[in-house]
Amino acid sequence: MKTLITILILVALVLTVWPNFGSKSNSLNTLTKSDLNCIKSACLAYRSEFGAFPTGTVTVIFHLLSGSNTRNLMFIDINSAHVTTNGVMTDPWHTPYSVFFPDATNVVVRSAGKDKIFGTQDDIEKR
Repeated sequence: MKTLITILILVALVLTVWPNFGSKSNSLNTLTKSDLNCIKSACLAYRSEFGAFPTGTVTVIFHLLSGSNTRNLMFIDINSAHVTTNGVMTDPWHTPYSVFFPDATNVVVRSAGKDKIFGTQDDIEKR
């Protein structure tokens, strides 16, 4: 009887925890959301320091955020494993992040998601 109860408890635990195990997609989405938060925070810190968001191509923006600005201030530390050869931070699927500023106070950072195509349902965005 004790064995049966133990087995039932173990089965209940496995069924409760199982959906959270091994989901590589969920962990990559979580990593992407963390990156998006960091990039957005870096852009906001840059604006706070310089009075405006960084301007230029996404390459120029990442260079400015990573220390190539007039004060040599680093707002984000880009991991070399997730960066293109021209210095743009990439998502876990190796697609460069998109950064744009719809107005003087807002920043939008995007990942194209698993399909690597912007404008599709799996895009991940931080406003």
